[in-house]
Amino acid sequence: MTLDWTVIGFAIVVSLATALVFGILPALQLSRLDVVEVVRDAGRGATAGPTRSRLRGAFVVAQVALALVLLVATGLLTRSLLRLNAVDTGINPERLVALQTPMPRAMYRNTRGNTPGGGLLVEFDSRFSDLTERLRERFASVPGVQSVAATTPPPLGGTPRRVLFRKDSWLAMADDREPWSAEWYPVSAGYFETVQIRVLQGRTFTRQDAPSRPPVAIINASMAARYWPNENPIGRLLQTDVLDDPPREIIGVVGDVRQDRYQSAPVPQVYVPRTQLPSRMDMTMGLEVLVTTLVVRAAGDAVSLVPALRAAVRDVDTTISVASARTVEDYAADQLQELSQYAAVLGLFGAISVTLAVIGILGVMTQAVGQRANEIAVRMALGAQSSNVLGLVLRQGLMLIAVGIGVGLVASVMLTPVIRSLLWGVTITDPLTLALVVLALAAVALVACYLPARRALKVTPIAALRGD
Repeated sequence: MTLDWTVIGFAIVVSLATALVFGILPALQLSRLDVVEVVRDAGRGATAGPTRSRLRGAFVVAQVALALVLLVATGLLTRSLLRLNAVDTGINPERLVALQTPMPRAMYRNTRGNTPGGGLLVEFDSRFSDLTERLRERFASVPGVQSVAATTPPPLGGTPRRVLFRKDSWLAMADDREPWSAEWYPVSAGYFETVQIRVLQGRTFTRQDAPSRPPVAIINASMAARYWPNENPIGRLLQTDVLDDPPREIIGVVGDVRQDRYQSAPVPQVYVPRTQLPSRMDMTMGLEVLVTTLVVRAAGDAVSLVPALRAAVRDVDTTISVASARTVEDYAADQLQELSQYAAVLGLFGAISVTLAVIGILGVMTQAVGQRANEIAVRMALGAQSSNVLGLVLRQGLMLIAVGIGVGLVASVMLTPVIRSLLWGVTITDPLTLALVVLALAAVALVACYLPARRALKVTPIAALRGD
């Protein structure tokens, strides 16, 4: 993005229009002054007329209300960010780098047929699995690499495909219920060890899970608890709706992974060995699988390994390129980037609005103290205590602050639903956020009231009456 002259011109026009409007308002008030009333008020040393006082008060109330709305929105987004950062994704992203390597289209051929769902039917070349394993072996030989695995999509870096599945009784075609759905991850041996997903039961995939061996699968804890409650899922069967995918024996249960950090609860997940993928597949799914992600856990700085890993890809096959190389921590941060930007922008406008509100309160209170100097002097000459004088002056400012906070609370409840889709783990009426924002704004506004009010205590009756 670059500076756009249209935007700059618009900003200049708005600035000039604002200055013009808020310059005309006081001028209009001055042009309608009643000379007799002005002289009488000046002689009494009283405050400004009711119309002008109400107008100034209305501006202060509006500033306080706007500041509260923006601060509430900022607080809700900030709390969402804190909660999201505290969520356990189920993997350890530290020292993990993911390289996306799209395989050549020559790895599959169009069979000129269609799948039962109407998609194009393609058939994978056997070189696909062999090439993936050669890349893994070459990466493992790079100095500084602890472990490496292949997957689709990158951990925390993409939307996984969802597949339908049925368990056990589906095999006999005796289950009339609708199939369930789960996230589907084709991974290589060593995947769970590389990304450090906890193994709760059974075993993980190994090199022995070859195409010639019995088909196997691994499920996550949420899937096991939901579909095999109070049972041991190890050894049970499930079948997905992936074309030509045979029934698979569950050999392990692993911890839940939040591929999307905004997920409010873990979802069912099923992992299958990449070496046991069907040779025929729907073209759309096939293209997704071809974009292979090699996940590398480094012994030290993961980013420093990227040049050596790119060179390793060229060593294996010069027709393969690395589309992207990013750390898993970067992928995780990207999911919260939009929320962070909204919080930063609202926080900036909130700070500006609070500043304007403080300036408004200072101005109103300073003017009020100046206009009531004679009254304050007379009261002090008659023996009024400092606390009484301070309370007299503060009462006007506190009333404006209270009204502004009340209006702001109502406005925030009406306007914050706009950001509801960005919130996570908090509601638009989160009591803690509202309480903290109200207390913070009230404290700042109170200080803005107190500073001019304290000047009233320094008024000496003789000086004030002599000035009159």
